[in-house]
Amino acid sequence: MRTPTLALVAIGSSLALSGRLQAQVSVQRDPCASAPVYGSAINLLMSALMAQQHEQACAAERQAQWAAYNAKKKAAQDAADAAAAQKQQDAARQAQAAEAAQRQEAANAATRQRVRAAAEQSARRHREQAMAQDLRLRQQAEARRRLRYVALLKLESAPDNACRDPKLARVVLEGWSNLDAMKGEDIRAIDIEHLTTVYFHPDSMTFSCHGVFVTSKGFRIAGTVELRKNVAGDPLFMWSRDADQDLSPYDAPPPADASSPELGGQAKLGTQAPRVVPALSEKNQAPPDRL
Repeated sequence: MRTPTLALVAIGSSLALSGRLQAQVSVQRDPCASAPVYGSAINLLMSALMAQQHEQACAAERQAQWAAYNAKKKAAQDAADAAAAQKQQDAARQAQAAEAAQRQEAANAATRQRVRAAAEQSARRHREQAMAQDLRLRQQAEARRRLRYVALLKLESAPDNACRDPKLARVVLEGWSNLDAMKGEDIRAIDIEHLTTVYFHPDSMTFSCHGVFVTSKGFRIAGTVELRKNVAGDPLFMWSRDADQDLSPYDAPPPADASSPELGGQAKLGTQAPRVVPALSEKNQAPPDRL
């Protein structure tokens, strides 16, 4: 009885080993496929054992697949998170670069504004200095003109100003009007402003007078007339026109400036208005150069 039993056990073991090999091949092929079922009663134990191994292999495979899925999902999530973080960092860097560019532009604009303000201030300062210098020069020129005018009035009112004598002044007016150049232009002297004496010799009745001659045609000419005698003793009436015909020094300063301190309190002598010749043609206001 023992020999058959041992034979049966050996046969069962061989079948079990063969079943396990077949089950392992089946598990390797598809661990979650249906486990092989052995129809003989002898192999029921092996079938149950193979079913248990099959379930364990299927659970392990599913767990491995789930772990792989989770690992793949985690890798994808990590990649997405890394991409999002990189995108966020790029956006932050772009924002920082834009902010830095805005700050630089604001700094450049402020620098340009400062430079422009400094240039405008410098230009304004130069204009003010130029205006102040021009004002000083004009004031100095006006002061000199006033002083000359006061000195001229003093010369006119001096007791030795022989040319201011009415009789001698008439001789000067008539002699000037009788010059050939004046007769040719039909010009007469109707007055002499600021008539002063250059020299006067009463013994020989020779003299030289300077003044501004007011003509019948409205213009004024500054110059000197001279009455002298030739070698035969005949009188010669000579006329010399001033090279500079700027007559502003001979005009009275405006009354508003008569109290200028540069005149030393003598400006009241120059407040009289200049003489005006009425009813004269404007086209003849400038004297001909040949006179």
